Amino acid sequence: MEYRLDCSTWYAICLSRSAAIAYNRRQDAITIRPSKDEGARIRQAAADVGMSVQAYILDTLRARIGTGDEEATGQTESCE
Repeated sequence: MEYRLDCSTWYAICLSRSAAIAYNRRQDAITIRPSKDEGARIRQAAADVGMSVQAYILDTLRARIGTGDEEATGQTESCE
């Protein structure tokens, strides 16, 4: 059985790949390796608030270190 893509489908696939490549070039990749128990606690904490693990971790870190917008707004947090 031979399957052929029409031009519009092929074009859409190419655009999707290009968008994915461009997105990945703009993003950083950070890997963490918690223990199984700690990983389970992180996953459960994220689920408890209805967030993905990535969103939960980033949200938690942003609360701790700031969003990086402090210089633009002139607001800074005191680290006492």
